[in-house]
Amino acid sequence: MEQIKVLLIIVIFLLISSSSPAQTTQNFAKQNTWEVGGSVSFSYTESVSNGKTSDNGKNVFKLYPYVGYFITDGFEIGIIPAIELISYGGITSSNSFAIYVAPSYNFYTKSIVYPYVQGAFGYNDVSSGGSSTSASGIAWALEGGVKINIAGSSFLKIGLDYSQKTLNKSNSTGGRSGYNSISFVTGFNVFFN
Repeated sequence: MEQIKVLLIIVIFLLISSSSPAQTTQNFAKQNTWEVGGSVSFSYTESVSNGKTSDNGKNVFKLYPYVGYFITDGFEIGIIPAIELISYGGITSSNSFAIYVAPSYNFYTKSIVYPYVQGAFGYNDVSSGGSSTSASGIAWALEGGVKINIAGSSFLKIGLDYSQKTLNKSNSTGGRSGYNSISFVTGFNVFFN
């Protein structure tokens, strides 16, 4: 069922990008333009517990759907509901959900390549697979990269992301616990007016 949903989303994106031949990259990053898509990333993450960094790492797969709207030329406000699958050395795992508000600036270069910088600020919650424990807190990220026009009104997005998540349990009394991570990000976006 999940594969059908992913396939349907890809088909919708392709239809949007191919049904708008009059739209060119000249219209991207302009006021009143919508950008829709998503990114995936795989990262190695180090833990922070009670304010101290741990040497034990985790593998994290992230899926970030995205919807953004250009309120002025170049400046975009987006919403990112993030889903993360976290593996601790293949022994245990947990799932994370976060919701971000993501302002970004896309540089209009009059070419097929648009450099961008993006911030994200939100709230996240993680639950462990084998138990009923959960932790939550504030999350933020900074991302930079390029969006490359590949066809019509569609873009390939390539970037680098640094993020921090606070994941304290409700009865936590110590310092910050959570994750600091650096991720390579790739995605596919379309735009329309």
